[in-house]
Formats: sequence, structure tokens, C-alpha cells
Amino acid sequence: MLYVNPILDYHEPVASDVAKPVLSTRGLTLRFGSKTILDDISFDLFDKEVLCLVGPPNCGKSVLTRCLNRTVEEERASVQSGHVFVDRRDTQDPSWDLPQIRRQVALVPQVANPFPATIWDNIAYVLKLHRLAPTSKDIALRIEDSLRRVGIWDELKGELHKKPVHQMPIMTQRLICIARALALEPRLLVLDEPSTGLGGIEEGRLKSILSDLQQDMPVILCTSSLRIAALVADRIGHIEGGRLMEIDTAELLLTNAQTVATQRYVESH
Repeated sequence: MLYVNPILDYHEPVASDVAKPVLSTRGLTLRFGSKTILDDISFDLFDKEVLCLVGPPNCGKSVLTRCLNRTVEEERASVQSGHVFVDRRDTQDPSWDLPQIRRQVALVPQVANPFPATIWDNIAYVLKLHRLAPTSKDIALRIEDSLRRVGIWDELKGELHKKPVHQMPIMTQRLICIARALALEPRLLVLDEPSTGLGGIEEGRLKSILSDLQQDMPVILCTSSLRIAALVADRIGHIEGGRLMEIDTAELLLTNAQTVATQRYVESH
């Protein structure tokens, strides 16, 4: 990965009565070889909001999520320019190490990625890795809290040390992966296509969980489903061909889109 911009301080003026963004991107561009994957992406994420990024498959929204906490740097050779700020701090700041960035910008990918281990071991491992729970009692409290936040503590408290997570239903796997991320107390949560393959009841459960989570932190959710976006989003950003075509409140974007591309996308869904 080649990064071609100098580190910047966040200088955009913000009036005292305007909410300060938790996360901002400015001119974010990503290329794999000669192919531009993301083209000049700029947006803000504010506290206690759910921002849905929508668009067709392969439009760039998933790779955008991986730019936010620099996991994209683990992929094949690419060139990135532009900036990502978390609480106005550039994520390319060399004094900010990668584990800390990835703890603060917690990404749960589209494909559930639990470790081949029990619920307890899945969550305890990351707590030990980040040195966040020095005793077994601390670990137990964090595991209970994170599972409660995704609504599965009562259901699974008797299963913590039993069968491996990857043998559980897909919805349960996803919720445990979200709980594992929440155990690290991130600044924001990024979910890539969390509703894929879910039925209506499970989608309703996801909406309820997100409504609770956003009281503590902002959430970015990528989805190919406008129906899901309409269900959970405060604001929606439409991405197409690697460009952010439009971003607005969910109501305005779905009923009065300002760009032709977004109008067409909404009408086709």
C-alpha cells in the first residue's frame, strides 16, 4: 500500500453550535493498479446516528469501510490518497498505531468471521490482545455486557464454553462478531452487509439492536438494500462507480433525490 498524502490536522471550521463529526473523510481515493476503486469520497459521520451507505454490488462501499480503519492496507498493491479523520485526528498519524485505530473504528465484515472457538474464547481473546481486561472477572463482565448489548446474553449465557461459534446460526454468528467488536469499546461501529440472508423477523431484531447501539456510538452500515436503509438509517449515502453521488437524510434521499444517478437508483429499488 502506498499512501501519497502528508498527515494533516483537521482544519475545517465548525461553528460552536454545530455538531462535531466523529469520523470524516476528505478526498478519499483508492486505486488498485490502473483501476480507480474510490474517487474523491468526502463525508462526515456524527455521534448517535446510523449512516447507511447504499449502492449496487462492487460499487466500492465495502472497500470504503476497509479504508476507514486501514485494513485495506493488507490487500494487494494499491495507492491511496485523501484523509480519514477520527475525532479530527488523521488515521495516518504515525503516532497512532494500527491496533488502536482498528479498535476505535470497529469493522464487522460481511462474512461473519468468528474464531473457531467458543463464545467466551472469541471475546476473551480480543480483550487480552488489547490488554483491556486484566482479570477473569473483568473479562466475564465485558463478555456479559457486550452480549447484552446485542440482545443475546439471556439466550446464550449457558453456552459460553460449549460449541464453537462457527457452528451456530448465521445471525447468531454475526451478533457475536458485533459483540466482540463492542467489547473493545470502539468510538464507532462499521457493519458491512449485516442483513444479508436474514428474514423479516431477524431484520426487525437488527433494527432494534442498532437503535440501542446508536445511543452510545455512531454506526456506519453498508447495504445493497434500500429497504434496510429505510428501516434503520438517519442518513443515507449513495455510492456508484466508486463515487459518492449523494448523501442526505433518509427521508429526503428516498423521496426527493437531487442527482439523476440517485433518482435512478431509488426508482429501480
